[in-house]
Amino acid sequence: MNEKTDSVIEPKPRRQRPTIEVLCALCGKPFFRPTHHHKYAVEHNQKEFCGKQCRNQYKTTSVSTQCAFCSKVVVRYHGDFESSKNKLFFCGRACAASYNNNKRGPRSVETINKIKKSLNSRHLNSGTSRKRICPICDKEFKLANTRCICCSKRCGIIYKFGFVPFGKDEVVNIITGHLLATGRTPMKREFKKRVWNAAVRLFGSWNKAIASCGLKPNSNSPRNIRIRCSDGHVVRSISEKVIDEWLTQSGLKHEMTLTIP
Repeated sequence: MNEKTDSVIEPKPRRQRPTIEVLCALCGKPFFRPTHHHKYAVEHNQKEFCGKQCRNQYKTTSVSTQCAFCSKVVVRYHGDFESSKNKLFFCGRACAASYNNNKRGPRSVETINKIKKSLNSRHLNSGTSRKRICPICDKEFKLANTRCICCSKRCGIIYKFGFVPFGKDEVVNIITGHLLATGRTPMKREFKKRVWNAAVRLFGSWNKAIASCGLKPNSNSPRNIRIRCSDGHVVRSISEKVIDEWLTQSGLKHEMTLTIP
């Protein structure tokens, strides 16, 4: 082995820099600081501190005080604390309201009566205690909210649209009648709003109404769907298929832009 690898190089002793005794700018405690740091602080008008605690305490711009009601510790900005005249601070709105209510004198009988009247009027206008007569069936019912006009959904539909709503049997008969006339599963857009509103209200959705009739519901058409018609044309939706089939049965010449490669 070489002599360089065998010999251990001892580190050179660190040169000690000169220090100077300085007083802390906050607590006045004397401490030693390197001379070059002290010169830099004097040149740039910087204050010197004995430790982090004094430095952080000097930089703090807030004031810790107590809540005037619950004596909880509250921190406020120094400017807010100095600008306050009574030096009363609270930890929240609840303590501030309680403090102000304790200072306020007892209420007079007139103010108490006014408050009771306002509360009673609010209770009456809220609709919880009022009753109303249904304009369709002349039945007296209790209001659930201020928007209620009729006693039930059936009376509400009659009041709004002017006709009796369909029942389950009527909806099923309409769907099956359309099936016998066209020979395919009907679509929602082929009926009026009165029919599919009744189907949604009675069965939960249009597809559930179709399934209750023993038919297969039309699936939602994604972007890349392709349906082949009887004449060989390819369409992207069931509505386009209905149009193509009608044109074919009518003997009208037509072309489709979408084709299968």
